Amino acid sequence: EYRAANAISGRDAEAAIGLRNRWRVSEGLTLDGSFERVHALSRSPALLVDNEATALTAGIAYTASPRWKGTARLELRDAARERGLLSTLGLARKLDGGWSLLGKNTFDLTQGKGSASERMRQWLQVGLAYRGPAAVGWNGLGKYELKTERQTAASGEAQTDRTAHVASTHVHWQARRGIDVSGRVGAKWVREGAADIVSTNAAVLVAGRITRDLGGRWDAGVVASLLADRRGGRQWGLGGEVGYRAADNLWLSVGYNVFGYRDSDLAPAEPTARGIFIRLRFKFDENSLAGLTGE
Repeated sequence: EYRAANAISGRDAEAAIGLRNRWRVSEGLTLDGSFERVHALSRSPALLVDNEATALTAGIAYTASPRWKGTARLELRDAARERGLLSTLGLARKLDGGWSLLGKNTFDLTQGKGSASERMRQWLQVGLAYRGPAAVGWNGLGKYELKTERQTAASGEAQTDRTAHVASTHVHWQARRGIDVSGRVGAKWVREGAADIVSTNAAVLVAGRITRDLGGRWDAGVVASLLADRRGGRQWGLGGEVGYRAADNLWLSVGYNVFGYRDSDLAPAEPTARGIFIRLRFKFDENSLAGLTGE
């Protein structure tokens, strides 16, 4: 494979050679494995050494039960100046009455070679989802997230430490054919430490969106939100967008926020910043990839 993370400068171009394979042990049980060697494509000898790495991954997925599904993945990476470990665990359990329990944990650890430098990140997510009957038009998701980050200097002393507790609810209602209403309420508590300085903060987010089908392949929407913290700060967001259905269940939207803000915990993937934005949406379920897997 040839990869270019920054096509303009070309500094992150690299070539990878390796092997990926999937073994189907039984119906609904698969094993994945891969081995990869990455070489940087650069004229700088320093970049050539720093960016070379070897990675080994293994994964397992269980989907045979109609009531629950689980996945696990482990990746070991060895580079010239550091080594890393990345693991993910996922579980989905179907309950009664349209309810489902969701859980996922991601752990990322990078350690320097020849020094005590270390960077650790862990992201735990637990959610409860509700999918109502089509005639009712209600869907919802409530989730809790625990984000932990810690970075240690080469000397072994802790430099930064961050812990965030995030709870949020997401509700979607199809008011009538062609009109969708969605809302979100979230709250977070954050503790951050740098050297001997420790600070805490809390914030609440309230957001709502109305989308109208314009017929054919077009739709239009308006979104408004408020982010307030315990120190008395308030930031408002207001914008609109126009979307085009490029293919079945695939929308491309262009919008503009008159004013807005940024928040990596409560709105990490939402276009809440002021200015023009482009959004790509894809709606899928357990049957969306059936044609690709042959099942």
